[in-house]
Amino acid sequence: MLIAIGGLSGSGKSTLARALAPCLHAVVFRSDVIRKELMGVAETVRLGPGGYTREMTEQVYETLFDRARKALAPDTPASAGQTVILDAVFSKQHERERAEALARDTGVRFCGLWLEVPSSLAASRIEGRSGDASDATVRVREMQEQRLETPILWKHLQGAALSPDAFAELGLQHILLP
Repeated sequence: MLIAIGGLSGSGKSTLARALAPCLHAVVFRSDVIRKELMGVAETVRLGPGGYTREMTEQVYETLFDRARKALAPDTPASAGQTVILDAVFSKQHERERAEALARDTGVRFCGLWLEVPSSLAASRIEGRSGDASDATVRVREMQEQRLETPILWKHLQGAALSPDAFAELGLQHILLP
């Protein structure tokens, strides 16, 4: 199965991905971590504008999808056809469509989850981060909101009032539903 978790910064993508991975015996590929790897820095090093060019973002998504394809392939020595969770913003329609196409091309079930929380909660989460691969700031989230391409046809999850465990349970329910 391929699960794509998208949403603006501070929506809980990485928290949900980490909570779901053990339940589904899944491998998680996180765009923030891949970006740092491609830039040759540790996960917690803050990147400047050069780490967020259009070209770098395209390279991040290309790497994300390439790793997912390899992990999903049952005939690859490094995998046994694993369940994969993709953790990225997915703000552009073509990024979401590419995730769906990857599932079709590899013959696996797809579930796209779009996480939504109020801007004030997201801002609080962003400002409270430390020791994390994400470089997002409240201003970055505001820019994401302005550039978000809609409609988003994935399952929408609103988890503002839920504990992380309850949110993970809700996500799991949506994944397991046909």
